[in-house]
Amino acid sequence: TKTGSITIRNRTGRDTVVVEVEDTGIGVADDKLAKIWDAFESVDELADSKYASTGLGLSLVKSLVEAHGGSCWVSSRFGVANSGTIFSFSLPRFQARASSSPALQC
Repeated sequence: TKTGSITIRNRTGRDTVVVEVEDTGIGVADDKLAKIWDAFESVDELADSKYASTGLGLSLVKSLVEAHGGSCWVSSRFGVANSGTIFSFSLPRFQARASSSPALQC
């Protein structure tokens, strides 16, 4: 849209990192939330909307996050001005181990 905003936040816990992406849009209706991660699902009621999508983005995000041992969830307040939607995912923290092998020289 021409107005509104997106806020990205992260929290780091002992074992996980959580990322939240929040918008100030119109939100997503409760009956659409369960299907929002399905491929080719679009919550846009207006098929001819200039903001319409293919419905692949969130499905791809979920697949990638789960492939790395994480999870995704969403919360929304449909129809409440400037409340929007919060898309969240968590990933396990990677603990780098010290290597005993010498670094490659290029």
